[in-house]
Amino acid sequence: MAAAVLPVSSEELRRRAEQCHGELLAANVKLTTPPVSRLCVLSIEPTGTKDDRITGAKVVFSFNVEPSDCNAWSTIHGGCVFSICNAAGKIATAVVAAGARNL
Repeated sequence: MAAAVLPVSSEELRRRAEQCHGELLAANVKLTTPPVSRLCVLSIEPTGTKDDRITGAKVVFSFNVEPSDCNAWSTIHGGCVFSICNAAGKIATAVVAAGARNL
């Protein structure tokens, strides 16, 4: 059985993720300040394909928590967590959509 040929490589998906992150930062002044500006894409791998389209991807991000991200109890603030999850979700969705369109 031949291995499935993906429409784009993992390297291309990573490039697209970084591009989407840059576009998010450029489109929203609030995102150019911490914490979202410190979000880093570590890896991205397709998790599903159908015909010549990507149907899913696993994206791994890193984020270093700084004191300014914490509340009075020295734990990460819920708003910070939401901001990071929101941005990561947008990046992952945009990359899968771009792969699905096979740009």
